[in-house]
Amino acid sequence: MFEQFRRRQLISNISIFSALILIIFSSLYLTTYNDISRRNENELIRLIDNVKTLPPDVPIGFGQGSGLMFAIVIENDIMIETHSTPLISNEVILDIKELVNQSKGEVIYGELTFQYISQTEDSKTTYAFIEISRDKQLLSSLLVIYIIIFFGSVFVVGCVSYYITTKSLKPVKDNYNKQKEFVSNASHELKTPLAVISANIDVLLVTSHLKDNKWLKYIKEEILRMNKLTNDLLSLSKAADEEQTLTEYFDGSSVINSLILGVEALAYEKKLKLESFVDEGIFIHFNKAQFNQLILILIDNAIKYSPKNNIITISFTFNKKAYFKIRNMGVSLTKEEKSNVFERFYMSDKSREIHRNSFGLGLSIAKEIVKKNHAEIQVDSEENNYTEFSVII
Repeated sequence: MFEQFRRRQLISNISIFSALILIIFSSLYLTTYNDISRRNENELIRLIDNVKTLPPDVPIGFGQGSGLMFAIVIENDIMIETHSTPLISNEVILDIKELVNQSKGEVIYGELTFQYISQTEDSKTTYAFIEISRDKQLLSSLLVIYIIIFFGSVFVVGCVSYYITTKSLKPVKDNYNKQKEFVSNASHELKTPLAVISANIDVLLVTSHLKDNKWLKYIKEEILRMNKLTNDLLSLSKAADEEQTLTEYFDGSSVINSLILGVEALAYEKKLKLESFVDEGIFIHFNKAQFNQLILILIDNAIKYSPKNNIITISFTFNKKAYFKIRNMGVSLTKEEKSNVFERFYMSDKSREIHRNSFGLGLSIAKEIVKKNHAEIQVDSEENNYTEFSVII
């Protein structure tokens, strides 16, 4: 339980921090990228405006803070003007022009990258190019730095978060373990005096003049209730134990069939009909003793709360996962009851009236068993129709 909480808290902290850092770095990178692109585009626009006033073949040098720039004028698919530095020949200019397929964008020529725009007036189209290889290298370096900082920050935050979470959980975990230890010890300590009292009551009840004494019978009933409560508390304490559950691979179908046979008399006594649809040969990984306890809790719960002359349907099927389902007809849960049904000591008012010997611990134990064995338990109910519990393994 605490390990799962710590893991969820760690993932939550890292996710929030990662999203925040990612938003900040993405914004910085996009802002830098847009600023560089806008600056280069402004220089290209300025270059096109200058070309209109320059005589043909006047050379152009470098842009402000940028790479090499040149411009060409095309008319009827023929280059009629060039404005470039001697570093770039007309053959190279024509090769670069062949790569252009839009009104503006970027082209790669060898190891160089050029940003360009074009402007058409009458039958003439002017193309302006600026070499942006250094800008690309700058953006690539910036991206690498951001990535390194991002992962480094996530690692540091993860370590710090793990330390803080572990430290903050320690007193809670200690208190929980003390509480669990107290419940376990108290339950064990209660078993002995209850057994002694029960034995003495049995002796008194077999005495001829006391065997019909209603007060002794009331005491006997309460002792039985107390015994059940202590056993349930012990089961809950064991089910919630933090230690790793030892699982084994066994035939779940065979176990369920055996348990159904064992409770048929109990169902018959209450005038209930058991219908089972158990597929053969479904093997599962589970703690076998806990699986027995889990199935018995759910079957006992269904029998206990089903009205007489009703049907209880039990199924065990396999479709990528094993599905155990038990449905009792004629009983339903409200929305509030469904959300609280797995809580410890929770019982609806109607249940308390009908089953005085129940303490609302059975389904809590079932939930703890399911969690320990990495399975799921769900409840579904339709008003005035049915209630169904499903275990997914």
